Amino acid sequence: EAVRRWLDDSGHLDNLPPEGFLPADRIAKHLGHRYNSVARVIKNLGEELGEVKSYKYKSKVTPGYSPEQQDKIKDALQKA
Repeated sequence: EAVRRWLDDSGHLDNLPPEGFLPADRIAKHLGHRYNSVARVIKNLGEELGEVKSYKYKSKVTPGYSPEQQDKIKDALQKA
């Protein structure tokens, strides 16, 4: 409990992604596609993905995609 409180007080737990949210590189790895293919699909989907928020993954802040957004990305990759 003390460690969690320290992490929270020091900002280490700020902006963590909700359960199931993944960055593009993890989506690519999970689906067995190259990162560039996933990034292109994300760019092409644009507004169809809806709101995309950034979260802290390890030491960097990057866009994270919800399970629903990941499904749209997966569908678009299958059609490509």
